[in-house]
Amino acid sequence: MAPPPAAVAADSDSPSQEQGSVPVWMFGYGSIIWNPDVPHVDTVDGYISPFRRVFYQASTQHRGSDDLPGRVATLIQPADIGATAEPHDPSWRVYGRAYRLPDERAAALLEDMKERESVGYHHTTATVYAPDGTVVVEHAACNVADVKNDLWRGRTAEERDDAAVAAVIARAHGPSGPNAEYVIKLDEALTKMGFGDEHVRSLMGHLERLRAKDGGRAGKGMVRRRGR
Repeated sequence: MAPPPAAVAADSDSPSQEQGSVPVWMFGYGSIIWNPDVPHVDTVDGYISPFRRVFYQASTQHRGSDDLPGRVATLIQPADIGATAEPHDPSWRVYGRAYRLPDERAAALLEDMKERESVGYHHTTATVYAPDGTVVVEHAACNVADVKNDLWRGRTAEERDDAAVAAVIARAHGPSGPNAEYVIKLDEALTKMGFGDEHVRSLMGHLERLRAKDGGRAGKGMVRRRGR
């Protein structure tokens, strides 16, 4: 199948967008992959770079509470941790799914996205590449947590430790459901798409060990062992 045409990100002041002549895409790397509740007319799978998916953003609105914030996915770039990366470095690729928004609703849907992820996130665009490195979407909108926001949990080695992150995820629960469900369904979706994620797999391993250790209570029964 031929790749979709390159697209530019939404700009509410763009005349061409208002005329519906420019496709508008949104890139999902977290729950939107397995719960695509945004209207869309097309999808394409691929990666953005240089980024890493990390569970360093605390969640009090969706997968946790004020008393026990959960953890949800966000993105970091090399500069965030004082690193450098070569273009398309495999360790700095985040695989996910881009959604083409309906032309006549694109601007409103992007505003809804910004509103939904308003706590701690800023909004940017990224190029989406096919696994072979070819460009499939030139600019796709996505949300990224600001490393200086109050809910950022990637400042210390303890906050970044996968075992500690999984221990939080196993206990947290919010209006959208158990925090563990978020990780499990993301892992399942990425596996089905043919894309592995070392960080997500590590969290899954810790969740499974926690569940085995406490007799199945960790993650409120959401963890299921399955073939690799």
